Amino acid sequence: MALARLNDFVAGTLILDSQVDSEFNQLVGALNGTDSIEILHKFSHATTPVINANQLNTAVTALIVKGQQNSVDTFKIKANGYIVGYPKTINSALPSVGNVGAGVDTLLSYDIPINSLAADLDYFEAEFGGIFATNNNDKRVVISIGGVTFEDTGVIDIDGLAWNFRVKGIRASSTSLILNGCFEGALLQTDSAGTNAATGIGGRFDARVSNPTGLANLGSNVLNLLVQAEGVADNDITIRSVKVAVCQMS
Repeated sequence: MALARLNDFVAGTLILDSQVDSEFNQLVGALNGTDSIEILHKFSHATTPVINANQLNTAVTALIVKGQQNSVDTFKIKANGYIVGYPKTINSALPSVGNVGAGVDTLLSYDIPINSLAADLDYFEAEFGGIFATNNNDKRVVISIGGVTFEDTGVIDIDGLAWNFRVKGIRASSTSLILNGCFEGALLQTDSAGTNAATGIGGRFDARVSNPTGLANLGSNVLNLLVQAEGVADNDITIRSVKVAVCQMS
């Protein structure tokens, strides 16, 4: 009896010439896209992958898997681990680093790796969060991207609660970005008439867009994300959460 599918072969069973011809023609048809086949691979192993595809080409654009529907690309998985058009988290951390006395101190310095923003329209998203100490000391947060200051709150009177900063940076050229971000700090509150209500804590919210140019080539250099803070006493400002993701669009 002819075999119905390619995976109907049974080890140790004789196969007639006519069956081989049928299966070979079926395989040729599948490869040509004129026939469809169902392949079922059952596998169970704690450490060995079901499929291991080794792409020897080291180009940042090298693909390892591509999906299509009616000859139209639906997804692409690159050899570097990125799925084209989908953000990939490259750093998630829970630091606990605070400023030390007066002056500006570094709370976090993180380098987005080389070739992460390899082409125009590739982008990164970063989010940093932390705590303001409950005291009357003035506080300041400074965030720089690629060596260029993007957010500087200035010295502000905030007496507690927390802060959060989010930014998206899109590669506009090999040496420039479009940055869109916002800083939220402590507490802003209004009454029903829209009047700012005194909370005894203070707060700050700002949103901004900028276009830093003259950066080190984004395709062949890391992109540094730097979070700094200035207080009066130790741990007036502390960073407690970090997330960085990158999306490659081609």
